[in-house]
Parts: sequence; structure tokens; C-alpha cells
Amino acid sequence: MISNSKLTEEERETKRRLKAELKHERRVKSLETKIKHAISRKDPVIEKSAREELRTLLESKNDTNDVQLSHQLSQCSLNPPINDTKHKAAAIDDVILILRKLLSSIDDEDRQTVKKDKIEQTMKARTLLSNMTKGTQSKSMLKDITALRGYTRQKFHGRATLIIESFANITPESLELAPTIYSRLDTQQQQECIDQIEIMNMCYEKLDNIQRVCSLGCGPGNDAAGLVAFLRSYRNRKDALEEIVMLDYAIEDWQEAVLDDLTPILVPDYVCKITCKSCDVTQSIKSDTVEQYIRDSDIFLTSYLLTETRNKWADFIIELIDKSKVGAMFYFAEPVPWQLHQLIRISTNQSEKSTGIDYSPLHQLRFAWIDSSIHQPLFQKLDGRPAGPAILLAIKVDKTCT
Repeated sequence: MISNSKLTEEERETKRRLKAELKHERRVKSLETKIKHAISRKDPVIEKSAREELRTLLESKNDTNDVQLSHQLSQCSLNPPINDTKHKAAAIDDVILILRKLLSSIDDEDRQTVKKDKIEQTMKARTLLSNMTKGTQSKSMLKDITALRGYTRQKFHGRATLIIESFANITPESLELAPTIYSRLDTQQQQECIDQIEIMNMCYEKLDNIQRVCSLGCGPGNDAAGLVAFLRSYRNRKDALEEIVMLDYAIEDWQEAVLDDLTPILVPDYVCKITCKSCDVTQSIKSDTVEQYIRDSDIFLTSYLLTETRNKWADFIIELIDKSKVGAMFYFAEPVPWQLHQLIRISTNQSEKSTGIDYSPLHQLRFAWIDSSIHQPLFQKLDGRPAGPAILLAIKVDKTCT
């Protein structure tokens, strides 16, 4: 981000306005979530109160066009298509079933100390998560099986569900109201949204043909579980995927703690084979075996990995894109979008000679934001989101398209 001291007065005013807009949108999203929870709990009093507060908030804006746009976005969020609601519930139920089986398998290993273990797992997981958030985790921290299982209890469901909700944003049903919403945007913003919609449609169609999944920094396997649940529910995939490749720099520790228990839950119903390999995204791709898995994969999943490795991932990602096949998709989830903005910036970098780095493989990527800013191009440029983490979807296109 450019510091305020380097901005013109007009740019500073634009930045202040966008921050105010983002604050307003976050409040809108918070009330929408409150309404959804009230509906799920069958609490009409809280639902009515939250709806009134949301209506007042939307009407408090001075710009009529902004009010109408906010209202349209709110209605899209609160009243999703029936089919979308049904599919999402089924996919999340699938994740819950997978997680219950996984935790049962883990707990069965020592029934005598289950309650004590859960408390200890929670405490150690908090320490591990705190370090991951700061990017200060070490490989020795991942040697603690109790911490890894605590991490699984705390994060598996949320991260898997995030995959489902993110891809649900690009279904035809979810995008059908987009033209109406975009009519309120200026010409440049409309074109940005249209370009992203094209990418989303392309990726959604390709989901039908996914056979090999690669989960980078796989941890306990939550991303892979979320994707297979999504494919089964939304894309009606009854046949198992051919292979899921789990890559992590502490893969042996994750296998012992979780993945060895997860594998028989997913195989053979969801996938024919799960392969676990060691891979460090802060280093170049040294293994020929890992390189072959990369060349064969249809989609790559990463969650919070760029933030956890703090500016040490660029060489690996460039190499990853270079070795992947045309048509491969890339899902990036991060708590905030700053590292994803950096990825987009270096993908358009034209000064390879001055930096000594060849960014050209990244020029074949096309990006689309599929998080809460999906229909709001101005918010996509900010280092924050109206709700939830930042989710970026990318696809590798042929060089002739660059």
C-alpha cells in the first residue's frame, strides 16, 4: 500500500471514502449474518430486529444509487436461490460427517484420556495458530501431535466450509443477478466485473472434469475435504476423483496426527487414492516426483499459506505456475488480501531484467475475486473485505491468450 504522505489530496479523499464504504459494508454483512443465524434458530424476534436495523442502515446512505446497490447485494445474500441453499447445506453436512468420523477415529486411539487431550489440544493449538498468524511458526512446533489435533478440531470445519461457500459464489444461480447489480457501476468497473465473470464461468465448467487435486500446505486435509463435498453436492459427482495429493513441509507430522486417519474416510468413496509428499513452498521444487504431481493436477488449493510464509513464496509460486498445465485452476484463501494483491502485482510485472526474476509464467494467470467483494470492484482493491477472508481464484490460460 502507498503511504498517505505520497498521495494527493484527491487520492487521500478517495481512500477515506472507500474505507468508510468498507466499514458500512462490514456492518451490513454482520447484520445479514445475524439474520441468517436467527432464521436457523427460528428466532423471529431477533430476525425482525436485525432486519429493521439493516433497513435503517441501508437507507442512511445519502446516494440513492448506492442505497439501491446495497439493497440488491443484501437481497442476493439473504435470499439465495433454493437450489443453492439445498446444495450448500448438503455439502456442509458432508463435511460435518467427514469431520465426525475423523475426530472419532482420533479419539478412539486413547479413550482413557480423551477429555484431558481435548483441553490440551485446544491450548496448544492456540499457540500454534498465533504463530501461524504472525508467520513465526517453526517445523519443531509441528512435531507436537496434540497441537496438530487441536488445530484440526478448531479449523477443519471452517476451512472446508470456506471452500464450499467460495465456489458456491460462482454457480450460475449465484451469478444470474450480476448484470442487474453491475448496471449501477461505471463503465470501467462493469468491464472489470464482466472479465471476472468470464473467468468464473470458465472455472465452474472445468470443475466437472477435475480428477486430480493438489493441496498445498495441506495441513489436516480440510481444503481437499471441502472440495470433494462441493463436487458431490453441486456438481453431482458420484464417481470418485482419481487422486488427491497432499503437500506439506511437515507432511510426516500431519500424517501421524491426522491424515492417516482421514485417508480411509475419503478413500474409496470420494477419491481413489491419496498421496502425501513433503514440499516446502519457501524453496524451489526439488523433487521430480512432486513436479510430476504438479504437472498432472487440475486444481491447486491453498489456505492461509501465503500469509504464513510471508513474502517467501514467490519463487515457488512462479515455478508452480510454470510447471502446471494450461487450464489448471488455483484457489487462494488468505485472512486479508495483501499477499494476494502482491501476487497479482508480480503477475503483471514487466521489469524482469531489473529485478533478476522471470515473472513471465505468471502472465498466463487470469484472476477473479470470489469472496464477499465479488460484485464490488472498488472493495477488491482494498486491504480488507466486507466479510470473511479474501478468496482469489485463478486459471492458467494458453500463452496465445496473454
